[in-house]
Amino acid sequence: MQESHVSVMKSGLNNGLNFIFSKYYLPDGISEKGVDAILDYYEINSEQFDIETSIPIGAVNEIAGQLYYQNNKEGAFELLNHGIEIHPHSAVLHASIAELYLEESNKELAEVHYNIALRLSSRIYSEYLKYESLLKGIN
Repeated sequence: MQESHVSVMKSGLNNGLNFIFSKYYLPDGISEKGVDAILDYYEINSEQFDIETSIPIGAVNEIAGQLYYQNNKEGAFELLNHGIEIHPHSAVLHASIAELYLEESNKELAEVHYNIALRLSSRIYSEYLKYESLLKGIN
């Protein structure tokens, strides 16, 4: 197949974006080094590419869960609180920290964060129903 002006531009753009965002997601092994290493990774990327790259919501959620169940509960809460600080409108992160508070038998803070998740998800009905159900389960 012969390359055209359009096909070369398309593949060049694709290759460039793949290169730029290849470091957006955390490589294996960094999360095992702790929360500081995770946050440093994204800070270094921000400086290297001269664009603000904060840790994605999904990565915060997944890594915090891993930390918690590897018995690094302090790290899990630290990462979730950092995630909430940089993504304050994330119902997912508020629900995740609520779940961990509930695991720790802290119903008061679980209820606070489930209520925030409920409020933030009010425009997405399926999420709203999920968080409403989880909040009712506390009482």
